[in-house]
Amino acid sequence: LYDITLYSEEKMHTVYLHIRFPIISMSREVCRRCVLVKGLYLTWAFDDSLQKLVDKVRNLPSSFTLPLYEDTSLSWSIDIDTHSNSLSMDEKQIYREKFKCVKFKGPVRLKGADAEMYVLIDFSTFYQRGDVEFKDNPDGLFCFFGQLLAINKMKDDLRKYSLKSRVYLGPTSLDTSLCFLMANMGHIKQGSLVMDPFVGTASILVAAAHRKAICFGADIDVRVRRGNMYAGQSRDAEGDETKRDVWENFKSYNLPTPELIRLDNHFMETHFYIN
Repeated sequence: LYDITLYSEEKMHTVYLHIRFPIISMSREVCRRCVLVKGLYLTWAFDDSLQKLVDKVRNLPSSFTLPLYEDTSLSWSIDIDTHSNSLSMDEKQIYREKFKCVKFKGPVRLKGADAEMYVLIDFSTFYQRGDVEFKDNPDGLFCFFGQLLAINKMKDDLRKYSLKSRVYLGPTSLDTSLCFLMANMGHIKQGSLVMDPFVGTASILVAAAHRKAICFGADIDVRVRRGNMYAGQSRDAEGDETKRDVWENFKSYNLPTPELIRLDNHFMETHFYIN
C-alpha cells in the first residue's frame, strides 16, 4: 500500500489503527471476519491537523493520483465520518469543500461509487479540551483521508446468530459478539478441531461451526442436553410444539450438530495433549 508518511505512536493517540497489508485483497478478507472493526480504508494522508491534511492531499505525487484522476469512467464520492461527534449535513459540507483539491474527472455517485473517498475525523481529544462549538478548522484533530476498501461484514452474521433468535436459550448463554471474537482469537477456520470442556448451551461452538470447524463439547449438567433449564421465550404459547434443546440451535442455522457428552472435568485423571 502507498504510505504518505510515517507517524510515531506517541503522537497519534486515536481510535483509528494504521496497519499494513501486502495486498489489498487480504485487507478485505480480514474485514469479513472482524467483529469490532467498522471499516478499512486505503490511507492517502493523515495528520493531527485538518489543514495539514488538506495540504498533504493537495501535494500528493502525481504518479499516485493521476491514474485515478484521469480515469473519466471512475465514479467517485467524498463523505465525512466522525468519532465522538455527529455533524449536520451543512457541517459535513463545510469539511467536504476543503477537499476541492481532489480532482476526479469521472462522474459523482453518492452511493456505490468506484472510489468512495472518506475524511475520517477523531473529535475525542477536541472535546476533552472542553471545546463544544462547531469549528470548521479546529486544531488537534486526528484526521485521515482515504478510499474505502471494505466495511464490516459481520453485522449480518451477528444479527443472524443473535441470542434473541435462538430456539434454545439457557441462563448462561454467551454473548454472540464475544463468541465470534473468541473464534477469531483461536484462529478457527475450516477443519479446525474445537473442544469446549464447559459447553453449556454451546454458544461458542455455534460460532466455531459457522467457521466450519469440527466441534465437540462436555458439561457436567445433563439438564442442558435434555432441553431443561430453558431461559428463552415462554414455552406455554398456544400451539407451540417447537423442540428446544442445544442441537436444535445448530439445526435451525443449518450447521453440523456437535458431539456433546456429560463429563465432570474435575475428576479427570488423564491429561490429553493434542498437537
